[in-house]
Amino acid sequence: MISYQPMYELNNDEFRAVWVITWEQLDPVWPHPDNRDRICEILDNIKAANMNAVLWQVRQSGTAYYRSSYEPFGKYMFYSDPGYDPFAYAVEQAHARGLEIHAWMNVFECRGAAEIVRNYDIDGLHLDYVRWNEFTTPERTEQLKQLMKEGLTPTDMMHEFVHNKKGRYLYDVEHPYKAGVPEGFDTWEDWWRWSVTWDTWQAYGRVFQDAALWFNNGYVDQLMPMHYHWTTPDGFYDALTRWEPSIQPGINEGRLYTVGPGSYKFSLNGVWGNHPWVIATCRGFTWVDGFQFFSYRWWDDHQYWVEASKTFFMRKTKV
Repeated sequence: MISYQPMYELNNDEFRAVWVITWEQLDPVWPHPDNRDRICEILDNIKAANMNAVLWQVRQSGTAYYRSSYEPFGKYMFYSDPGYDPFAYAVEQAHARGLEIHAWMNVFECRGAAEIVRNYDIDGLHLDYVRWNEFTTPERTEQLKQLMKEGLTPTDMMHEFVHNKKGRYLYDVEHPYKAGVPEGFDTWEDWWRWSVTWDTWQAYGRVFQDAALWFNNGYVDQLMPMHYHWTTPDGFYDALTRWEPSIQPGINEGRLYTVGPGSYKFSLNGVWGNHPWVIATCRGFTWVDGFQFFSYRWWDDHQYWVEASKTFFMRKTKV
């Protein structure tokens, strides 16, 4: 049996956060039209769990949940200004409770990200879906063929973007490892595909994410993987063990790596009680700096806030 109790005293700077999706924070059926009471309730619950941060979604589907100069308010604000800035209020209230608040954009554009950084006292900017689209349709294929016939999309340009590694977003074929290609592999490409493939879907091969490279080179300060494939201690142990060699340079530089359990999967699979054991297992890796759980709704459905504060999050932490 795994015991997680001895892990309480390891440190007091563990990152602990939960993702708050737009429809969780700004539900139009909430009885208070401006949602400020809802925002306070969410932050109070997060604080009650002895968490110290919140990942707050501020952009979704080309719309904003803050006062943007470029995009309209989103669906859950009825596409109109509610008469106050909901994100400014969330920032103010989070800091009043001693919580970090990170602006979570899904997806993002440079102008929007820049105005968030300029206009809000955020503690982090989280860029979600740094990836190419993995899907296509017959209709899109025909449209592309027509464009190519008209000379608007030259074949050689499409080849460069689709087939050549230079077209992979934030991808660099020259990996910064001095030791050379590991034994047993012909190229870095072969090694990377092996190193990140655990399931039928993986981000590097399907959508051309190279998160380890970004982390090791310092393009990002904190890596927050979505560990949604796994719901057991053994699964998390295996995932972290296999990732560690890939991100060792970034770990050595002191960058942060936090684990992202998919709490919704724990609930849907009937293994909600695995949370303490998964957390204990992850804490066994000295380079793991904390956790972010997806998402708020599932923790609230299980009313897990107080229980967390009395068990695996017994000690308060700061970041």
